[in-house]
Amino acid sequence: MVMDRSRRRQYSHRALRVIRSPTRQEHQRFLSETPQAQPVVVLPAELRRRADRAQEQESDPATLPVPPASPSLATTQRLLLAHAQRTRHLLLNRSTLKALSRTRHEGILEEIEQMKKTIQTLQSQIEVTTRDVEAMENLSVQLQRITSGLHESSNDTSTSAS
Repeated sequence: MVMDRSRRRQYSHRALRVIRSPTRQEHQRFLSETPQAQPVVVLPAELRRRADRAQEQESDPATLPVPPASPSLATTQRLLLAHAQRTRHLLLNRSTLKALSRTRHEGILEEIEQMKKTIQTLQSQIEVTTRDVEAMENLSVQLQRITSGLHESSNDTSTSAS
């Protein structure tokens, strides 16, 4: 019986490759080293292990991550877009998720939940920033009305004095 080697090679290229890289340059380098047909899952390098998180939560459960000072609207929108793209990339290839080992699968699911929370936080920041911008626009309109009213009253008093 002759074994079909082409099928075997084709299957070996479908092995999953998980990349953890802190920078985009390293990410691109890893992707360039990956064969064309091999599925790739990209995870952030700063993602801590589950055991580390569990120990941290046991030591001080009352500590919650403090949201950063409100970033600019453009920065918030870029972060939101980046998280949405990463989530979409992970969820697009469900067969890749099914092929992962249980611990990696749980890690990816945890990251997806973390991304959902981050996206919700960013959306709320966008809403707050939008409301602040609208309030500023209303304030500028009111200030223009007041200054135009002051100019009119000063013009009226100068013409009546003449």
